[in-house]
Amino acid sequence: MNDFLQFAAAFILSLLATALLLWGSHRWHWLDVPNSRSSHDYPKATGGGIAFAGIFAVVIIYVFRDMNPGENFYHILVFSLGLAVMGLVDDVFHLGIWARIGPQIAVVAITLYLLGVPEIPLLGVTLQPGWFSYLMVAVALIWFINLFNFMDGIDGIAATEAIFVNAGILFITLSADNAILKTLLPVLIAVLGGFLMFNLPPSKIFMGDAGSNFLGYLLGVICMLSTTTGITNIWVWCILAGVFIMDATFTLLSRVWAGETWYHAHRSHAFQLAAVRFNSHGRVVLIMMGINLFWLLPLAWLAQQYADKGLLITILAWIPLACLVWVIRKSSPSLDASSVS
Repeated sequence: MNDFLQFAAAFILSLLATALLLWGSHRWHWLDVPNSRSSHDYPKATGGGIAFAGIFAVVIIYVFRDMNPGENFYHILVFSLGLAVMGLVDDVFHLGIWARIGPQIAVVAITLYLLGVPEIPLLGVTLQPGWFSYLMVAVALIWFINLFNFMDGIDGIAATEAIFVNAGILFITLSADNAILKTLLPVLIAVLGGFLMFNLPPSKIFMGDAGSNFLGYLLGVICMLSTTTGITNIWVWCILAGVFIMDATFTLLSRVWAGETWYHAHRSHAFQLAAVRFNSHGRVVLIMMGINLFWLLPLAWLAQQYADKGLLITILAWIPLACLVWVIRKSSPSLDASSVS
C-alpha cells in the first residue's frame, strides 16, 4: 500500500469509526452533560478519541506487517491504547484523580526504562542522560499527557493542535531518513482528520480523555524517539506545542497560587475565555492556527537549524504567548455561570 492509500484509508476508517461511535454514544448515554464549567450548552457525545486511537493502531500494525519497528514499538502501541481505554472509562464513569494519574505514572516509568532519555542541547552544552534527566523527562511526559486533557475544552482545538504539531515535525525533518517517523506521523494526521470532521465547530462529539490521553502520551513518546535518534531536538517540540504549553502551564500555576484545586474542571484557560469573548470556538481555533503557522513554525525551524541556541529561541517563542495568556485572563470576567456553544 503506497503512502497516499495509507493516508486515505486511515482518514476514511477514522471517519467511519467516529460516525459509528457518535451513533453508539447517544444509545449508550456516553454524553458530556454541560455544567457551569463547560464550554458547551447541550449534551454532546464523548469518548470519541477511542475511535481514532483504535484505527491508528489497526492501520499502523497493517503498514508495519513487513517491517521490523522493534519490540518496544509494540509496547508503546499497547501503552497508548491502554491509556485511551482508561480515558474512555473516565469519560463514562468519572474516575478520581489518582485512578487517572496512577496508571500514567506507571506507563511513563516503564516507557523510560525501555527507551531511555535523549540528550538535551543547552546553550552549547549537552545535558547527558542521568537520574536528573530521567526525572525531568518523566515529569514532562506526565505533564504532556495531561496537557491535552486540560486544553481539550472547545470544539476542534486539541485535534487541530495535534495535527499542526505532527505536520510541523514532518515539515522540519523533511530531509531526515526515518521510515518509521514518516509513517507514524502521516497516519496520525489522517486519523485525526477523520475525527475532526465531527469535532469542528459546532462539534457533534468530543475526543474526551480517551483521545487526550492517547495523543499526549503518543506525541510525547514520538518526541523522545525523534530526539534520541537525533532527527530533531526537544526545543523544536517545545516551540511547536507552545500555545498549549503556555496556556495550560500559566493557568495551572495561577490556580495553584490562588489556592484552587488544580485538577478540578474549570473554564479559566485563555482559549476558553477568548471563546466567550468572541462567542465562537472556530474563531479561537483559527487565531491559534495563525499563531502556530506564522510565529511558532518559523521559530521551530530556526531551533532545528541552531540546536545549541534552542533554549533561547524557545524563550523568544514563549514570552509573547505568556503575555497573551496573561492579558486575556486579566481582562476577562469570571465564567462561573456563563457558557459558550
